[in-house]
This record gives sequence, C-alpha cells and structure tokens, in this order.
Amino acid sequence: SYYKAENYGRAAEEFVRLVEHYKHSKFASDAQYYAALSYHKSNKYYIAFQNYEKVIKNYPFSERIEEIIKAEYELGEIFFNRSRAVLMGVELMTDIEKGIEIFSAIIGNMPYSSYADNAQYMIGLSHKKLQQYNKAVEEFQKLTYEYPTSDLVEQARYEIAQCMYLASLEADYTQDTT
Repeated sequence: SYYKAENYGRAAEEFVRLVEHYKHSKFASDAQYYAALSYHKSNKYYIAFQNYEKVIKNYPFSERIEEIIKAEYELGEIFFNRSRAVLMGVELMTDIEKGIEIFSAIIGNMPYSSYADNAQYMIGLSHKKLQQYNKAVEEFQKLTYEYPTSDLVEQARYEIAQCMYLASLEADYTQDTT
C-alpha cells in the first residue's frame, strides 16, 4: 500500500523488513525487487543498485533478472551523466566510479545479456571521461575481443584511436623550456 501510494521511502523500509524476517518466503524475491525499485523511484540510486544486486545474488532464479539488468544499466547511465562535484576547486569523479562498478556488475552477472556489450562500452567511456586513457583503451579492446559481433565494435575501435591520441598529448616531463 505504501508503494501504491508512492511513499517509496516507507515502502522500501517495509519490503526490506519483509525480506529480513522471511528470507525463504515465496514473496521474498519480489519484496527485495520492490525494495530496490522503491529506492530507485526515490532517487537513492546506489542503494537501489545494492538492492537489485541482492535479488540477483540471493534469488538467482527470479523471473525479474532481465528487468533488473535493464534497471542497473539505467542506474549506471545516471551515474555516468551526473555533473561533477567540486571540492576545494578539485573535481570529484565518484559518480563515474559508481557507474563503472554498476556496469562491471552487469557484465559479471549476465555476460551474454543484451546489455553486456553496452556496459563494456560504457566502462571504456567512463575511463575516458576520467582521463584514464590507457585503461579506457583496455576496456574498449575487451569489447572488441569479447563481443566481436556487437554493433559497438566499430565505435570502440574509433574510441581506442581517440584515447591513444589523447594519451600521446600528455608528456611525462615538463615542456616549459621547449
């Protein structure tokens, strides 16, 4: 009733309570899923991800696995697209790192799902956004090796070349005198 009334914070608490007290109930997997969905709808994205992961780990035969992978991918995109926080003039990239964690979980949980190649591509883009060009190249190459029939292979090859170019612009020494 809390969920239907769109009181998602309270709904999440009740769903979590149900799972804690009745782990082996036939409703436990759905309750864990709705806890995650409630957190998702109340914009508590990382907690939502953690609860989606609990469904996958604790109830691997749930009928909602495909929905969960899709929801996790959306969460990863949210973290990738968030604006950067600034602390004392330094940009923080913690949201992108959470996105990488989520995309990695998708690949780990369902390496052959329809979202796996997209998740791998987003990991590469995340490292590129963090200016970790060598790591980005590794991740894009992983996509070309592990998902050779993906529609993203050509784009990944382009990103590899782009990252190699961007990495070559950085010098390990000072160029002031030059």
